[in-house]
This record gives sequence, structure tokens and C-alpha cells, in this order.
Amino acid sequence: MIGFFKEEPRNQTEKILRILAAGVILPAIFIMPGVGRLFIQKRSPWQKFGKKLKPRIKNLLKRELVAIGEKDGEMVIKLTEKGKMTLLKYDFERMRIRRPLRWDGKWRLVIFDIPNGKKVAREIFREKLKQLEFYPLQKSVFLTPYPCFSEIEFLRQVLGIGENVRILIVEKLEGEEIFRQHFGL
Repeated sequence: MIGFFKEEPRNQTEKILRILAAGVILPAIFIMPGVGRLFIQKRSPWQKFGKKLKPRIKNLLKRELVAIGEKDGEMVIKLTEKGKMTLLKYDFERMRIRRPLRWDGKWRLVIFDIPNGKKVAREIFREKLKQLEFYPLQKSVFLTPYPCFSEIEFLRQVLGIGENVRILIVEKLEGEEIFRQHFGL
């Protein structure tokens, strides 16, 4: 646990938010001393942890990523909607397509027709596909040999473009030698 506090502030923020998102309840004692005996007893292992966590939780409160609420009559720290969106942003930035050891011989075509009213989402989606090393066949048609359903579904949900994106799985693709070469298959 000591290594937790030596990390970059962003990593600490993300870890705290993930802990809360997982349903772990953090007592409000971390920011409001005197609320519970467990944390104020001499030699309590939580006392040292609480002192280090307190400024981080206060910062998250100030940034409105967490809030103090009540659960079962106890004051607890909970994740806010803004905190949930921050976690989505972290997931979005780190997203990668896993490359299996053996290719299953199937191509995934991601096609989309996102209206001009969602132009920003369309451009973000297109750039993310390029970042994920999809091969652009056309402006709104991208290719990968790797399973990608959960990643595309995540992008659909986050960007609000679910009805405008389709995934096609095909076994034969005209001129696929070029694409096999591109992907090193």
C-alpha cells in the first residue's frame, strides 16, 4: 500500500476512483477525523493510511469526482457521475486491441455512417480506430483481423453512436494479401 502514494497523482486519482467504482465503501473518516474509533486508535494501521489518503480525497471532492453520502446510516465517500466519466476517459485513452497468438482467419470490418449532427463524435471515433491500428479502407470503413467487439461497443456507448456503427465479420476479402502483409499475418 505504501507504493500507492509514490505514484503519479493521476494514477492515484484513477486508483481511488476505480476502488469506489468497484463498490468498495470508503468511510468518510478519511476526510472528517473523529467520526469513527477504528481510525483514531493509537497504532491503528488505518491511521497512517488515512493521513496520506485524506488530501487526495479532499482534492477529489474539490474536483467533484467524489461526494460524501450515506449508506446504511454511515457517512461514506461515493463516486459522482463526473468521477464515472473521468474513469471512462482513462479507459478510452488506454484502450488497445488484443492480438491473439493465432489469427482465426476472419476479418472485422467496422462501418459507420455518423450524421453531421454528431461530427465531433465521428471524428473522435475515426481517430480512435486509426490509433487502434485499424486499416482505413474508406473514410467510414475500417479493417482489422483481431476480435474487437467489446472495444467497439465501448466506443459506441461512450460516444453515443451505437445505432450508427456496425461490425461485419468476413472470411474472404478481395485483395486480402495486401492486408495480411499490412498486419503481419
